Amino acid sequence: MALIAQVSPPENGLIYTANNAKLKIGEKVIGKGALYISQNSLAWQAENMNEGISLVWKLISVHGISSNPSKCIYFMLDHNLEWRGVYDKVTRASSNINRNGNIDEVLDGHQEAQIVNACNVDIDEGNASDEEDENENLTECWITPDDANTVEIIFQAMSECQALHPDSADSISEESDFMDDEDNLENGIGSVRNNERNGIEDAQGGIRNLNLNDERFADADE
Repeated sequence: MALIAQVSPPENGLIYTANNAKLKIGEKVIGKGALYISQNSLAWQAENMNEGISLVWKLISVHGISSNPSKCIYFMLDHNLEWRGVYDKVTRASSNINRNGNIDEVLDGHQEAQIVNACNVDIDEGNASDEEDENENLTECWITPDDANTVEIIFQAMSECQALHPDSADSISEESDFMDDEDNLENGIGSVRNNERNGIEDAQGGIRNLNLNDERFADADE
């Protein structure tokens, strides 16, 4: 879960901390603040607000090192983050309007070409709708420390902490694979036993046939 409240340094399990770490959510730069990486969560407390944000590790679906716009930590939340007054539907809409406005200014001289291209392109509305629904359930975030040399340290700390909280779906998959291996092993053993049993029965049948042949040979000699 995402906890929006005043954040203090964790009393237990603190792995890494840094000041003046810039947080960006979606298209909006929230500001600078204190970063706390602990065994149970990633937390950030803003310098210019009373509120901060704390994220449990299972909420972070992926993280990595990015170089856009500068060297930083990128991570994605498997969750539609709502931070009232900071990052919600109103603030997201405002960010999109500003961004699209800048793009429109750049493309203003190509409006005629855009209209022609729009008429010649068939859009699969169903697929577009599905993609939009998926994107609405995800939130992209970036953390940029003052010192770019600490990005690798932050990444390593996040990796170690996230490894302590494996995804439940992965655990189920591994357990299922293990059970499948056991079944395959049992089936293999069963096949070997059946082959051995069939071999013994064939050998016994051969001995009986040999005895009968011997008796027939004996009768012929008599």
